[in-house]
Amino acid sequence: MDRRTGVATVVGWWLAIPARNDRDWLADVARPSVARIDGSQLTIENVRNFEYRSDTDFTEHWETRHYDLDELRGIDLSLVFWGPTLIAHTILSWEFGNAPPLAI
Repeated sequence: MDRRTGVATVVGWWLAIPARNDRDWLADVARPSVARIDGSQLTIENVRNFEYRSDTDFTEHWETRHYDLDELRGIDLSLVFWGPTLIAHTILSWEFGNAPPLAI
């Protein structure tokens, strides 16, 4: 088997692994968010708004937030790098006139 075939086999196997939410997740990522749009009203359940004292010491606080999309004031896109600069988190944040900001 040549290298390309080996890489293609591993990538194909990895892509075939089904996504599951029934795993033993860490507490700060244990709840998936759910969003509903009704006209210009957006409701998001399970928004994480934790009080962090360290990476492992925090108080959980999950919120349901309501946004009026007509009150959208701005959008920011950020890249947060860690370790080698080839890896980054992409963060999109929305500012609303009537509610706290939302970042994913």
